[in-house]
Amino acid sequence: MSNFMGFALGPFGGDEETDDNLAYNKVKASSDFLMNNTKYRPKIAVICGSGLEHDLNPLADLANLLEQPDIFEYNNIPNFPTSTVPGHKSRMLFGTLNGIQVMLMQGRFHAYEGYSLSKVAMPVRVMKLCGIKKLIVTNAAGGLNPNFKVGDVMIIKDHINLPGFTGVHPLRGPNDPRFGSRFFAVNDCYMKRIRDQASEVVMEQKLEKCFHEGVYAMLGGPNFETVAELKMLRICGVDAVGEFGSFVFGDNTRFPNCMIKNIRFKSALLNPSRLGMSTIPEVLVAHHCGIAVFGFSLITNECIVEEDSNLFANHEEVIEAANSRKDLLSKFVSEIIKRMDAMDLKNDQVKA
Repeated sequence: MSNFMGFALGPFGGDEETDDNLAYNKVKASSDFLMNNTKYRPKIAVICGSGLEHDLNPLADLANLLEQPDIFEYNNIPNFPTSTVPGHKSRMLFGTLNGIQVMLMQGRFHAYEGYSLSKVAMPVRVMKLCGIKKLIVTNAAGGLNPNFKVGDVMIIKDHINLPGFTGVHPLRGPNDPRFGSRFFAVNDCYMKRIRDQASEVVMEQKLEKCFHEGVYAMLGGPNFETVAELKMLRICGVDAVGEFGSFVFGDNTRFPNCMIKNIRFKSALLNPSRLGMSTIPEVLVAHHCGIAVFGFSLITNECIVEEDSNLFANHEEVIEAANSRKDLLSKFVSEIIKRMDAMDLKNDQVKA
């Protein structure tokens, strides 16, 4: 990244200093278009994560669960970006899931496509102006730790925004108080009340053996980490790497009956997906404007970290494993949405 007179240029999609993708008038034009063309007024939104290709993403099937959906292609929404990743759908849906109105984003945006982090997260502010109060963010990940198996799910407990340490942030630039304050706390980014509800769902649906909880962090991209980089992360105490250029610290205290309880991991997960840097920018913008967040990662393959290994991830196996979780995740997310809908957040402070 080059730096001249305080302007950060290059790898994150342009000059963040002059970026106005989150400007109120641009966001409102998008939300007005959607609200003027749908009868739905949802309070819950879902951002569907993706895998190597759209066909291996069991989370995408959530869109098929929506009843009588209103569907908007991104290229028809004013000021909206469009995914350039082959096989990724680019559309916003409004509909009902078990009688609950839901706004669902099918296809997200990534810094590696050339978008700034503010553009990546811009749809979240559109959601805010559409009346969204609660958000589910999802992504796909791959596994290195032998105790993390394909098809496992990592509920996100917290995150580490490493690019933010250098000033690279979706909210860099002038602040608009109509969305949130200049400085805001992030100690409950992934609301504990929702995670507590998720824990109950895990127990009720007997999913303890394949669900974990951890701290999610973000590195660069779009390349996968090298073996040397993974070893470095191990030395630093990193437990898991998820999404292109991000890692997760494992924690099994929430699910005491989990197969991997009482194990302190010193390993990593490497994500084979093309998501790049997306989840944390979306979460930060959501939290800034007072939206409660719940997030999780689906582990879609196990990674090889031996430098001399001749083994490689098998794409067919990844697809098979991911597709095997369609029904499980659909049932899990449907129940989470039901509980989030019934949850009164008036007594909770989403600290923006």
